[in-house]
Amino acid sequence: MKSIRYLFVLLSVCTALRAAEPSGPILTNAILKKVEALDTKILGGSDVYVIELTFVRPFPKAWVKHNLFRIQEKDDGSIVTVKSLRQRNLDETIGGVTNSAGLVTGGVPGITGLEINGDFNPARNYLLTVSLSNQVPFTVPVTLEGEKPDPKAPKPTINIGFRFFSMDLTPFATDDDGALGLKYDVRYMLRRGYVGGGVVSVELQTHGEFSITPEKDSTNSIQNSLKGGLTASYLYNVPVTLPLSGETRTYVYPLGFRVSPAEFEANKSFSHVDYTAKILLGGAIPYADYPALLWNKAMNLKVPFFAPTLFTGFAALSEVRDDGSDRLSKLGHTRWDTEFIYALPLHNRVDFKFVWNWYVGIENGFSKDNYEIGAVLYLNDARTQGLTFSRQKGALPPNFIQTESWRIGYTAQF
Repeated sequence: MKSIRYLFVLLSVCTALRAAEPSGPILTNAILKKVEALDTKILGGSDVYVIELTFVRPFPKAWVKHNLFRIQEKDDGSIVTVKSLRQRNLDETIGGVTNSAGLVTGGVPGITGLEINGDFNPARNYLLTVSLSNQVPFTVPVTLEGEKPDPKAPKPTINIGFRFFSMDLTPFATDDDGALGLKYDVRYMLRRGYVGGGVVSVELQTHGEFSITPEKDSTNSIQNSLKGGLTASYLYNVPVTLPLSGETRTYVYPLGFRVSPAEFEANKSFSHVDYTAKILLGGAIPYADYPALLWNKAMNLKVPFFAPTLFTGFAALSEVRDDGSDRLSKLGHTRWDTEFIYALPLHNRVDFKFVWNWYVGIENGFSKDNYEIGAVLYLNDARTQGLTFSRQKGALPPNFIQTESWRIGYTAQF
């Protein structure tokens, strides 16, 4: 009897599947859409895109398999590997019967939408081919949600992935007898590509801070620390699904390494210049942004945010110019560097920000650190201009002179 019962159940399911077998057009659209993701500007990471399918009618869940869908680039015909499929709207039932109580019995689970995850580049054109057993395979173009970026035309946007040049300038005043300083971050993207599911980027960059007023008037309040050189990074976006107030959301966390084979550290007058070679591991810390997610949802914020990021690794130093103090003989020629950054949007125009750098001398065992904590009040909706309020304490290379100050400034992004 049990065998007959199992056979009956199997026949019922097969019959429901056959009755639910799609015929005729099954798709209303295939859209390349950006996943709700973390702002990866500081990391130099990339946004994550998926192909979102919307079915004309509920589609049998049991039919959803990787080999049903083939995606290829329109220009060169290369195949894009389907990494995963994410089903949407699972509460549909196909081929069932509604009883007097309003409950659907029999039938099979169905879905009305699907997300296809792969290494998609929004600057390229894709074709989607669907192969079903009862139909001749058909191919539809994949359209990009919103305006398609031109990879040959650099545009100044918030996302560094679609621009070649970026510059952030923050002039500021301290509580140390009105000393004035300037923080800056300038980057030029040389190369960017997709390798093994991750993003490789190569850029020229320089960043740091220095005093605008005479250095002797700001010795105790402003770091004269300049860095610049060539940096290459490889970041792989790791998707993580988080529960959030009764629903789940998928975010991506760029993880990988950063290599600086040729970087220089100098003071304001360039009387002390060190050549450094660095390799750092790290990226965005999964789950560490959970307070930001809860706050973002509770306040209904419409601004980008990113998880706390941590990079740590080895640095080798060599003296290029010395002011006579022979500092590397005291500090050593090898160092372990750590950088931690956390930004939390408190309002659509207010950010909290914390940056911490730690330097440990491997040879001579010295330890220096520097932190800056404060807030940014943006003056426009684009968040490209704002007022800064912060507290700084610590020491930065190459001179590692201790400073401490309260600061107020103006910041602008170009």
